[in-house]
Amino acid sequence: MERNFPKAKITKNSLNPYGIAHGGFIFGLGDTVLGMAASATGRPAVTLNSTINYLRPAKSEYIIAKAELIKAGKTLLMLDTCNSGAFVADLGQRGLSEKTAIDRLTRATGHATLAASSDTQSAMEGYEGHGVFTYVLLEGLKGEADSNDDGFVTLLELASYVENEVPERSYEKWGYEQVPQKDLRRQDFPIAGK
Repeated sequence: MERNFPKAKITKNSLNPYGIAHGGFIFGLGDTVLGMAASATGRPAVTLNSTINYLRPAKSEYIIAKAELIKAGKTLLMLDTCNSGAFVADLGQRGLSEKTAIDRLTRATGHATLAASSDTQSAMEGYEGHGVFTYVLLEGLKGEADSNDDGFVTLLELASYVENEVPERSYEKWGYEQVPQKDLRRQDFPIAGK
């Protein structure tokens, strides 16, 4: 099956002050091709959040945008709300047959959950402009959680970093030990690179 990919000519109006294709121009083209790929599934899809990394300037006459849908085999759910540990605790309180089915599915797909606090705790806000859990998560994803210095942050490294840092930092700032919760299902996979 032949596919058509969006192609845009770089004109004077699409240049930034440095004479190269403007990031907004490239982003718009990227957003268009992602929408085309998502709609090819036949299911309604909208962009909720999008990020682009510019690797090098676009200096050709045309830009051709290509996108492929790749099935995500692993997922990480991060919850930064008060009492978010109830979600993790609820997984352990289901009926045996339902719990067995969920266990099999999460092992097969690599589903993991990190929650900001226990099912009875508040998730503290006001730490460097974030909740303490989110702040520590972001720090960990930027590389602080890479405990073996291999250039990647894995799920287990991030979970360990959060588990150690959140209670310590919340206690230092508020005299209250916020205890994050996790449901990792013995999975480990890389989630960020330095």
